[in-house]
Amino acid sequence: MKNQQQLTLPVRNGGGRTDFERGSILFVGTATVILRYAGFTILTDPNFLHSGDHVHLGYGLTSRRLTDPALDIEELLPLDLCLLSHLHGDHFDRIAERKLDKHLPIITTRHAAASLKRKGFKATRGLGTWDTITIRKGGATLRVSSMPGTHAPGPLALLLPPVMGSLLEFETAEGKRTLRLYISGDTLIHEDLKEIPRRFPDIDIALLHLGGTRVLGLLVTMDAEQGVEAIKMIRPHTTIPIHYNDYTVFKSPLRDFQKAARAAGLERKIVYLSHGESYGFNVPASRWQGAQSQAMEETMSTRTTTGEEHGATHTAPAMVGSSAATLRDGNVSGTVSRQYWPKSSTRGNGRHDTPAQTTGAQGLNTGLLLIGGIGLGAALMYLFDPEKGRWRRALVRDKVIGATNQASQLLGQTSRDLQNRTHGIVAEAGSALGDSATDDERETGRKAARMTRAASSLSS
Repeated sequence: MKNQQQLTLPVRNGGGRTDFERGSILFVGTATVILRYAGFTILTDPNFLHSGDHVHLGYGLTSRRLTDPALDIEELLPLDLCLLSHLHGDHFDRIAERKLDKHLPIITTRHAAASLKRKGFKATRGLGTWDTITIRKGGATLRVSSMPGTHAPGPLALLLPPVMGSLLEFETAEGKRTLRLYISGDTLIHEDLKEIPRRFPDIDIALLHLGGTRVLGLLVTMDAEQGVEAIKMIRPHTTIPIHYNDYTVFKSPLRDFQKAARAAGLERKIVYLSHGESYGFNVPASRWQGAQSQAMEETMSTRTTTGEEHGATHTAPAMVGSSAATLRDGNVSGTVSRQYWPKSSTRGNGRHDTPAQTTGAQGLNTGLLLIGGIGLGAALMYLFDPEKGRWRRALVRDKVIGATNQASQLLGQTSRDLQNRTHGIVAEAGSALGDSATDDERETGRKAARMTRAASSLSS
């Protein structure tokens, strides 16, 4: 490895025992996942645009999103770091640029690190191919190494941003490796990928960017056949395909990959996730305890899950042999479930709030319910009848502000922040709808919907 960097992250909430036994991978959409393991919460390639929104791919090219993310950026739990494969609009969109915490460590290519630094991000770390950064948090160590990637064939690669894959290795404080995970990034099959299993054998989980993206007719991400070839080349124990069916430039649907994987006899090594589904995995005790603790390993029950988006039925763990045999062999096992994002006492965006900032939040539930309901109705009225005249906007604005003031009187001082924020949202909504901008209208509706979700969360 050519270059070594170091990073130490703070341990919050008093620390406690690091859990090396269980982890999860939540599929948000496109190439965005949230990995939680060994005390780390890691976001990849943040893309929070919604269906109908357009992403800019450079050189005047755009693509329309066909799906919604499983959650909005405001709903993120506190993050430790972000892994970014490259700087493209469908991997780091305008929402992430505007709303992601500017002090969040972002590990990415040197090109993307320099570009994001100019945009105000303070903690970017750029890696060259095979470079490694070592990250320590509490009793766990994470090594992230940059893997080779090529985004386009031949000279066209010079017109696209540099891309990297990521190899994540988790270790105990004693240096025992517990998990090895590979993320391909937006790469095509090329000779340098053969070096990955030589340097990093026994990869537990691989996240493969598929989709068969085509730009001006040329393939720039793996399609179904290349995805199957990548599995054979990298030889991960379990593969999870991501980056498919989300944009109009994705020309190789997931069903093509499923068909190719079945023909190659690989279907039992693959886990399929719909947006919002989570792959929860167990790491054998033999990896994070002494060999004498192997008798304490428990067999994790499995169940069959039908993905809502892709219509495929799969049984986890997605591997050859029963879960009991898998654990005896020392491999990682897992199950698929519908992930309901836990409540967060943060502002979202990966920021950590102090106790003082969250004091009094529970007292706002009544006002949030009232304002959220009216706000959602206002957004719907705007969206479905935007040309009716100014009196409708003025009427709804007055109703929302009146409801806010009423809530302020009922709830006392704790609702003043709510009042100010709601007035701001109403002003933004009126401005956006007055301009009749399609994307802004959608954003207005989403703001109202988030108010309702926040109200439901606080009141439950």
